[in-house]
Amino acid sequence: MTMTGPAELKDRMVALWASHAEWMKASHHRGGDKACLFYHQCISEEMNDFTKGRPELGAGAEPTGNVTITCIEFYATKEGLDEHFKLFHAGDWKGGEEFGALMGTGKVSFAGGAKGSGSERPRGALASVARGAW
Repeated sequence: MTMTGPAELKDRMVALWASHAEWMKASHHRGGDKACLFYHQCISEEMNDFTKGRPELGAGAEPTGNVTITCIEFYATKEGLDEHFKLFHAGDWKGGEEFGALMGTGKVSFAGGAKGSGSERPRGALASVARGAW
């Protein structure tokens, strides 16, 4: 998932995702079929399309002034993800109202994620991180 917004909303966005991380720690399975195997957040400056569709231009990205927060969740099975959404839609995470308020500013964009099957578990280095993750 990614959330992008202007620097003026950065503190609110960071607080929102910090509360999400705490909620995840307090409410999500750490073992078994519903386990959240991997959870990570990254905060970065949004960069423009440095090539403007022309890769031969090389590097040269410049900050747009926006901030992007990326959040990755990886579940052992679809049932774990289903439980996450069940808790979210039941209002278990108290950040839902602030999420809506940020989106309501018209200055913030959000892109959801994708889901895979349980056979797509982390492998190699990611598997090592996932086992000892959050």
